[in-house]
Amino acid sequence: MGNVNRNNSNSKGNISNQYIQEPKQQYFISYPQELDYYPIRLQPEQSITLFGYFGAKTTLTWRDILTSPTINLRLCVECGIDLQKLYRMQPEIKEWFKYGKASIQDCASMDPWKPNPLVDLGCSIGDLVLYRKIIHPKLLSNSGLTFTILKERHGLTIDLMRLLKYNLNDWILLEITESFVNEINDTQFFQIFGNISKSDILSMIKKQYNSSDNKKSNDDNNNMDDGLATRSGEILNYGLAI
Repeated sequence: MGNVNRNNSNSKGNISNQYIQEPKQQYFISYPQELDYYPIRLQPEQSITLFGYFGAKTTLTWRDILTSPTINLRLCVECGIDLQKLYRMQPEIKEWFKYGKASIQDCASMDPWKPNPLVDLGCSIGDLVLYRKIIHPKLLSNSGLTFTILKERHGLTIDLMRLLKYNLNDWILLEITESFVNEINDTQFFQIFGNISKSDILSMIKKQYNSSDNKKSNDDNNNMDDGLATRSGEILNYGLAI
């Protein structure tokens, strides 16, 4: 058999020919878990769409996706396969990107993974402007990104904020701060927020802050309750079609 190129820095977006020919060898190099865990049961029409008439199968596994030149996240979604099942089959979004099985264009289908675009998807802060209609503020918020993190760690500037064209609710969702609103001048304020009074924005920020504090307190209490609850009924369905 041919040798697997372990130092192929351009493998993102493509499965190498060596991998297609030698999936077991590639698997032992790259993966700590079995590729056939969590097979997804397919409907006949889904199977035909994914594998064709002569290659139709009853289930879909991560191995199937990796070794197919045509199956990717988008095709699976178009076939009506449940996103939670796809997430359970391969919970690491970086693996989907590593082998070209997902792209930034698929962000609308990535809610179960909650990817951080600036870490998991390889985006820069400027890419948020380029892909602003795809990488929406809710995705940023779900991944744990906030206004403060974007500003202090990733270089979000007033000019970029203006180009992003987020509305007020988007900035509130991203937890924009009172101090920032107070420190910008009137021109900058208008460019970012438009015709709304500063007092109204500050009031909304305070309300959102209080709401977030209450939610965090409730989540902490729920986590404590979950820790006391038994999970004796939980079954790990390794190898069983879901």
